[in-house]
Amino acid sequence: MHEAIESFFEKRKEERLKKKSKEEVEEEFDLNNWLPSAAARAKQIALSSHPCTFSHPSAKASSAGRTTAIIAESSKRDDGFVRTGNLDVSLDALGNAAALDVHSFLNLQMGDGRSLLTHIEDRSEIAKDLLKIPSASFDNLRNGFLEMKSISSDIAITNSKIKQVYFPVDNSYHLLSVLRPSPILYEMKRRIDAIKFSDVAKEAREAKKRNEAHDKGFIDLFNLTVIGYGGTKPQNISVQNKNNGGKAYLLPSLPPSVRTRPDRLPKKDFFRESISPWQFKDDFKSFHLQVIQNNNGFRTRSVRDENFILHIFDQVITDIYRLREDDVWQTVSKSGVPHYQRVFLDNKFSEERDDELRETFFLEFSRWFIRSYRKILGSRACDLGDEDLRHISKLIRTRRRFALR
Repeated sequence: MHEAIESFFEKRKEERLKKKSKEEVEEEFDLNNWLPSAAARAKQIALSSHPCTFSHPSAKASSAGRTTAIIAESSKRDDGFVRTGNLDVSLDALGNAAALDVHSFLNLQMGDGRSLLTHIEDRSEIAKDLLKIPSASFDNLRNGFLEMKSISSDIAITNSKIKQVYFPVDNSYHLLSVLRPSPILYEMKRRIDAIKFSDVAKEAREAKKRNEAHDKGFIDLFNLTVIGYGGTKPQNISVQNKNNGGKAYLLPSLPPSVRTRPDRLPKKDFFRESISPWQFKDDFKSFHLQVIQNNNGFRTRSVRDENFILHIFDQVITDIYRLREDDVWQTVSKSGVPHYQRVFLDNKFSEERDDELRETFFLEFSRWFIRSYRKILGSRACDLGDEDLRHISKLIRTRRRFALR
């Protein structure tokens, strides 16, 4: 007998020994007795990729009969969608809570990574050895266990407690029953829990509290909502719902909140009047964490340059292009703006844009970068001198030579 199957029975024997004698427990879990009983009870559980009970606990049966347990089959495609077929998840199960042990039994993972139910379905050697007992035939046991996946009727039966949508098709309507893909829902919960509560994430958060760098870092997910299914009886909803304590996460699904930021047209200096250092507060703080490591290695400096200096420079260039398109710019007095800035801010001077003026602009940006860093970090700022000024200017010159056209 496979190790996973032996472990399954040993665990349940220990639980039953609290209420029954050893002789009674051994008789109950003798394969000649337990397997026929489990095969008969399997029909009380229905596998589903979209359990109807997540819409309403009483949606399992309707006036037309037992609500169809949907098993959606979809192939995997690189289409970028989180959907059935693109995620490797196990089917959920719903039905009589007293028969959940049968589901756990059939969901055991064998040595090849496949479930015991799959082995029974495929008539593998593991299944034949297990179901070879005197008290019942292999085919009768197999058919009984496979009832967990069978659909009792060729006609799909829905339920009035499930949200219904009439979708127009040609000159008629198609009735859609909206169901939750609980395997995907709880796979998302598993991944979010790993992000938030893994040992690595805990270590990284502790490092942040101590103001120390961490080689792995961590990710935060904000505005999560916890939703509960089944109240005090999550087992009445589904197996996966029971295993997760009836709790799942909902990600925010809201339109973006876009605030219009009026462009500040310069009267004397673009860098002092049109760009606020606080616009890049988080970038400067992250840049500071890289600087205080006192590591001038190529990799550290490369990350610092790519993620912060060039990122901020790109945003400044974006602001410049937006200012060029501003109709108001043409009516504002620009007499106090330095000529090298006017050349790049106003399309009227596009013919004068050359490498010499770009060098002047790049150098002035480098000075603004260091001033802004000191302003954001205050007394915590590291001393950035002429060497850093030349490095920033050279970085922009070599990597963004054609940024200002």
